[in-house]
Amino acid sequence: MKKWILKNTKQIFNSKYIVLKENSYQLPDGSECNDYYLIDRPDYVLIIAEDAKGRILVEKNYRPGPDDFVIELPAGWIDNKESPEQAALRELKEETGWVGHATYLGSFYLAPSFSAIKGHVVHIKDLQKISDPEINAQETPNSSFMDKEKLLEHINDQSIKEIGIIAALNMLWSKDK
Repeated sequence: MKKWILKNTKQIFNSKYIVLKENSYQLPDGSECNDYYLIDRPDYVLIIAEDAKGRILVEKNYRPGPDDFVIELPAGWIDNKESPEQAALRELKEETGWVGHATYLGSFYLAPSFSAIKGHVVHIKDLQKISDPEINAQETPNSSFMDKEKLLEHINDQSIKEIGIIAALNMLWSKDK
């Protein structure tokens, strides 16, 4: 198996959080693949905040992509020169007012056929509430803690459809085995 060879790249769109590129490649069989569009975004962190009872903090947010309310984990962009653990602690405090001790679990590619965006998963335990959440007009989550049984119920009945929470919980629960 051989990698594709990048022949040309052109930025079509560029903003703070997204870059759209039009790439051309030479494929392993020698043929050309032109007009292959890729979305470039910063890496982000998904936060599994677990309380002393083993429950996981989830948020229900409106998301304009699916035009629906989505159950997801607290999450956010990883800033320059920031580790996933540092980003997780910052984002959790900003979004929820909770702090704790962070452990890195791993990463995954969100949609590798058209994007290099990587989701990092951080587990935060020993939670302490130290402040109210910061107000953000674009995100006004309804936060609650759910136990494993309830989370699995929501995954199985498809009321949890967001792939990040499913991948992150799988990482956490696979480590428990």
